[in-house]
Amino acid sequence: RVLQEEKVCSETRHAPRFAGDREKAAKRSKSLKATMAVCKRRRSKLGSTAAQFQILLCCLFLTILQVATVSGQQTLLPSITQHPVGGIFAQDSTVELNCEASSGHGDETPPTYQWVRDNTLLGGDGGVTISGNSLVIQSLNVETSGSYACLATSNLGTVISAAAEVQLITLEANILSNSESSSHSASVVAGIPDSISCSSPPATGIPSPETVWKVMLGNSYLDIAGSPNTLPGIDGRLYFLQPSEANAKLYRCEVIAGDELDMFGYVQLSVTDNSGAPSAPVFLLEPQDTTVNVGGDAYFQCIVGGDPLPGTIKWFNNTQDIECTSERVHCFDDGRLLVTRVDSMDVGTYTCAAAGLENSSATLTVRGIPEITTQTPESQSVEYGQAVSLACQLDPSSLDVSFRWFHNGELLPSETGPALTTLDAADLSDGGVYQCFAVNPAGSTSIAFHISVITINAAFTEGGELTDQLAFIGLPFVMHCSATGAPPPIYTWYKSGVLLSESESLSFPSPPDGTLTILDVTDSHAGLYTCEAQNMLPGTEVVIHTVSSSAELIVIAATTLVESIENPFTIQLGGNTELPCVASSESGAKLTYNWTKDG
Repeated sequence: RVLQEEKVCSETRHAPRFAGDREKAAKRSKSLKATMAVCKRRRSKLGSTAAQFQILLCCLFLTILQVATVSGQQTLLPSITQHPVGGIFAQDSTVELNCEASSGHGDETPPTYQWVRDNTLLGGDGGVTISGNSLVIQSLNVETSGSYACLATSNLGTVISAAAEVQLITLEANILSNSESSSHSASVVAGIPDSISCSSPPATGIPSPETVWKVMLGNSYLDIAGSPNTLPGIDGRLYFLQPSEANAKLYRCEVIAGDELDMFGYVQLSVTDNSGAPSAPVFLLEPQDTTVNVGGDAYFQCIVGGDPLPGTIKWFNNTQDIECTSERVHCFDDGRLLVTRVDSMDVGTYTCAAAGLENSSATLTVRGIPEITTQTPESQSVEYGQAVSLACQLDPSSLDVSFRWFHNGELLPSETGPALTTLDAADLSDGGVYQCFAVNPAGSTSIAFHISVITINAAFTEGGELTDQLAFIGLPFVMHCSATGAPPPIYTWYKSGVLLSESESLSFPSPPDGTLTILDVTDSHAGLYTCEAQNMLPGTEVVIHTVSSSAELIVIAATTLVESIENPFTIQLGGNTELPCVASSESGAKLTYNWTKDG
C-alpha cells in the first residue's frame, strides 16, 4: 500500500503520446517542473499514510496537467502554415510563390522544401528558380503556367501544400470585324426590340472578358449613354429597347480580359422601316441562375424593350424588397443588380419586376470553400497486412467538390473520392503522411493523417506448439504448429536438425500453414521434429522474429488381428456360441476391445 512517490512522479513525465517527445515536453513546462519539485519535497517531509495520500493527489494532478499541456500543443504532424498563392498574370510576368511549414510536434529540425508543377517535381531550370521555400517564375508563358505546390519534409513525414494556380491572361473572341472601314453590318426593325454582338460565339478568356460599347458621334467614339434607348448587357451584347433611325450608327466594341488584353470590333447598324405596330413590352435579357464563390460578386440584369417602356425595374429577394442602398447591394439604371462579397445569407431567388410583364426570377447559389468534418485521429498505427480506412467527410453544404489524395506529397491518381480505397492490406511502404484535399472553384481545404505500419513478432498461438506423439507404422500421420505475426510467419520443418522438404513420404500444403504430413509412417520417421515460424520484412532478408517448437515422434507397429470372426459366420438358432477376436501389438501396449453389431 505504500506509494512509490518518486516513481509515480517520474512516470508522470512520460504522459506525452510519443516517447521521443517526453523529455522535450517536460523541459518546456516550468510549471510541471515546479509541481514535480513540490511532489518530491512532500515525500521527504511527510511520512504518514495521510501524507502519502496527499502525494498521490499531487502526482495525479501532475499527470492531468501534463496530458492537458500536450493536448493543447501544435499538431503532431508536419503542416503547411503558409500556402503559396497563385493568380492571373500577364505574359512575361515575374511571379513569386512562397511556402512555409512547421516540422511537427517534437521535431526541431527545419523542414526541407521541394516544388512541383502539375504534380511533376521541379528542379531549378526551365525559367523557374527555386530557393528553399521560395519559387520564382522568371518570365511567365504557357509552359511555365500551371498548378504549383510545395512539398515540406520533416522527420515526421512529407506534406504538400494546396495548389497555387498560376494562370496566363487569355482572350478568345471571334470578332466579326476588327476594321472600322469594313465593319460588320447588322440590321434591326424600327420599333422592334433587338440586339447586336461583335463576337460570335461570345468571347471567353481568363478572367471572364468584359465588353465595352461605344458609338460614333461626330468623329469620336463616345460612351453608349449618348445613344437613345440603348443598353449594354452583361452578356456582351448591345440592346436596343425601341430602335429608331437615330440608332443607325457605327458602333465599336472593346472586349477586355484583365488589364492587358483587348480586342476591338466594329458594327454598322441600319434600321429598317416598320410597317406594323411597335412591339409590346418584352424581356430582352432576363436574370440567369448563377453560382458565385463566397466573397465574390453576383450580377443579375433585366432589360425590357417595347412600347411603352416599363420605367424603373424593381428587384426582390425571396419575395422581399431589395434595399438597393445597402453597403453590398447596388441597383443600376441599366437594369443591373450587383451583390458584392456574397455569403451564405445571400442565397435565394432574385426577381425583377417590370410594369406590364410577368416577373422573371433566377437563383443565386453561393459556393463556399469545402468544409471537412472528419473526426478520424490524425495518427494511427496499423498492423502489417491490416486494412486502413481513411475518409474525407464533408459538410453537406459543400458544393461542386472534387477530391485529391496524396501520400508523402505524391499524388495518388486513382484516388478521386472522399474515401481512400487502395489500403486493403497495409505494407511497410504504405506508412507516412496521407492528405485529402477537397477542392472546388472557391478554394480548397485539407486534412492529414499519419499512418504507422507496425510489425508484430512471430509467436505461437495457444496450443500451437508441438507435443510428443505416437505414430503407427503403415499409417499416415499429421503434425501441426500454429503461429501469428505481422507479416504472417513462414514455416520451416526440421528433423534432428536437418531441413525437411517435399518428398515421396512427406507432404506440405501450399502455401505452408504449419502442417507436416507423413504419408506412410516407417521406423525411419521416428525422431525429434522442430517447427520453426519466422516472419521477415517483405522483399528483404531481414528477420523480424523467429520462434521454434520441438517434440519427439515415437513410431510403433500398428495393432494386428491374430484371430477374428469368419465371414460369413453361422450359428444354430437357439444355440450358444463364442465369437473370437484376438489382437497383438509389437509395442506391448495394453489392448482394449470394443464390440459393435450392425455398426
